[in-house]
Amino acid sequence: AQHAKQAALDAARQSGSDALIALALGNFADFHLNQGNYPQALEFSEQALALAIASQNIDYELLSRHNRGIAKIGLKRIEEGKREVLEALARDEQRGADTTAANAWLELGMHLERAGDLPAAVDAFHQHRRRIDQVLRNETRKALLESQESYEDERRAKEIELLNRGNSLKQEQLRARDLQLWLWAALGGCIVLSAVLLGLAYQRIRRTNQALAHSNAALKTASERDPLTGLANRRHFLAAIKRLAEHGRISGSLFLIDIDHFKRINDRHGHAVGDQVLARFADSVTSALR
Repeated sequence: AQHAKQAALDAARQSGSDALIALALGNFADFHLNQGNYPQALEFSEQALALAIASQNIDYELLSRHNRGIAKIGLKRIEEGKREVLEALARDEQRGADTTAANAWLELGMHLERAGDLPAAVDAFHQHRRRIDQVLRNETRKALLESQESYEDERRAKEIELLNRGNSLKQEQLRARDLQLWLWAALGGCIVLSAVLLGLAYQRIRRTNQALAHSNAALKTASERDPLTGLANRRHFLAAIKRLAEHGRISGSLFLIDIDHFKRINDRHGHAVGDQVLARFADSVTSALR
């Protein structure tokens, strides 16, 4: 394992990237922490920290500060090490890195226990438990929301299918009515009356077909548009791709757009404000793109 870590560090140095070197040094420092080699871990952490700051990489900087604090705890510089680890943890939690922070609390507790600071270790384990419980609750809520969204999509698809079947039945009924009118007109033997009846039937069928076409268009739009933002959804995207594929004209680029820290907006201001952010964001995208 040590040879593999050294090979990774050598490759990062050959790349000339401060960020990659900082990451390799941070991983090497973590390896030495697990081995109980705290002086070496402290040396690698300090080197990694300098490079992370130089490359302005906040993730690797916090990793280096955390490792350096753990190494100081292992070297019995407990209070100094705890301060540094807690500062890194606070910044991680501010950035919404809940899982990373929970794991960091667990690691802090284990090394405080090794160093003999049992009260602080117990507190760190409690902090880990609270945060991992919150992570699990968030993941469960996310899974439930995704499941509910999938269920709603299936339900809407079934409703549209039933409506389409109903429309087909109505169209068949209208055709049968048209035929019946024609037969009555033929049996009546009155050309004028037949023409009037057929004209009325035709007008009624045309109006009904127009209403059905309008209804179908509205249903298609409702099934392919998000009601909150008005943006086309996955169903519309797949239909468009299928049409292009049938004509052999698929060519272009696909952009995936994410809203930074959107979870924090929902958590801090509520989902109603989150919906407003989504709507405003959709307006901005619509006005900026074809």
